[in-house]
Amino acid sequence: MTVPELVDRRWFWIPGFLAIAVTILFIVPASPIVTAVAVACSIAAILVAGTLKIDLERSLYAIPLLLGVEYRIRVGPLSFAAAELATLVVWFLIIRRVLRAGPTKVQVEQKDFWGGRIVLALLVCALPGVMFETNPHHAVSAIRDLLIPIIFFIGVRRLDIEKDRLQKMMIIYLLAATLFAALGLVQFQTGKFAPFQSFDDSTWQTYKLGFLLKSSFGEILGAKDALAVGLYASVNDFGFYLVVPSVVLFAFGLSPEVSKRLRAISLAFFTVVMLALFATLFRTGILIVLASLALIAVLRRRRFSYLNLSIVGLVAVVLLVIIAQLEVVAFDDYGTVGGRLDMVNAAMRVIVRHPWQSLLGGLTDQYHAQDQVQEVHNFVLYCVLHFGWIVAALMLGFYFHWLRKLFLGLGSLLPREEIVAKAILLSVAGLVFLNGMTTSLFDSVTVNITLVFWLAIALASLPVGARGPRSEAPRTA
Repeated sequence: MTVPELVDRRWFWIPGFLAIAVTILFIVPASPIVTAVAVACSIAAILVAGTLKIDLERSLYAIPLLLGVEYRIRVGPLSFAAAELATLVVWFLIIRRVLRAGPTKVQVEQKDFWGGRIVLALLVCALPGVMFETNPHHAVSAIRDLLIPIIFFIGVRRLDIEKDRLQKMMIIYLLAATLFAALGLVQFQTGKFAPFQSFDDSTWQTYKLGFLLKSSFGEILGAKDALAVGLYASVNDFGFYLVVPSVVLFAFGLSPEVSKRLRAISLAFFTVVMLALFATLFRTGILIVLASLALIAVLRRRRFSYLNLSIVGLVAVVLLVIIAQLEVVAFDDYGTVGGRLDMVNAAMRVIVRHPWQSLLGGLTDQYHAQDQVQEVHNFVLYCVLHFGWIVAALMLGFYFHWLRKLFLGLGSLLPREEIVAKAILLSVAGLVFLNGMTTSLFDSVTVNITLVFWLAIALASLPVGARGPRSEAPRTA
């Protein structure tokens, strides 16, 4: 149970200012003077905005659009992903609400560990690993990629966005995803119109396509000279971006609580997004979507249980192992079970040799010294090598805690809300735990903000009593 307590409004905007300062500190790899100026300008902008009587909360509608673009903005020495601006938008609005609330006290619930204090715990536990890395700038950047999505998630929960506005944000995301998916299909057919694809990904795509064009899977898809990448820098990241909306659109298409016209539109959009997902060749993502669709189709009117979720998860893991061995999709060495196990074995050798340091991280140099070009394709081992076992346990605990809360709250939702929440639960859990077995997961800040965006949307749909401890920012008219 939570203990309500009355606190003065300064206890809202002090941590808010600190959150924005930490965000800027990690977004901006610049000198302390430049960072201090950026923080000061942000605080000044918030103070001014707090006196304006306009609906700045409409800026929330820009967040789904920011998540559809993987682009690094560079202004002189400054560099940050467009999606990271979503975190600044959310905390800007939190502080503005408090400033407009006047000097009155506001009602607050005590926050649990997973809803706020985890950021400090992650930061404290991850920083020591920087000392052991030969490239501290990259190490700090990895910590930023880990923390920014968590700060964004906590901000969305504190902002307590109205359900109407959340639904509009979700619809904007679905429309944008469909549009970008259509662009991806054009890219797949023409090999053009990929303005943000990185040079490294383009080079890797050429290597990948060389194997793909000789495989049966490439023949089935009609692959040519490019894969779908949308407005992302990486093909796999674009596939990651499409996973949740494809399952949500399918759920809308099966929901008897919506009109036939909306169901038909949803299924049409689903077809476009699903085709684009196949055109990315994001193999684990495709498997997650297919498993989620099957479970929703069979159990859409029945309660989920730990048993049927566990059975589906086990079947998905077995299928992933079997499919990865088939020539039809294992078109390169890294795509096979053997290729993944080679990375895992290399990581485990480093951890066994340095058991105490593995508590703190900073082992990436030793890992790459074993002729490993890519990061280890397992998110737990990725966390251990970069940040240590404690951070890996905290990240597992974070996702398990909030996914369990969503699972337990499904029965309190209306049927139309429940089927969407089920779609989000299945796809997010699949991306974290199944995809996390075969990818590093936390090395892209954009896709991780996308992940927690959907998790926050689903949790916000739960009745207040089912959401768990949450800090209530004051609302304004």
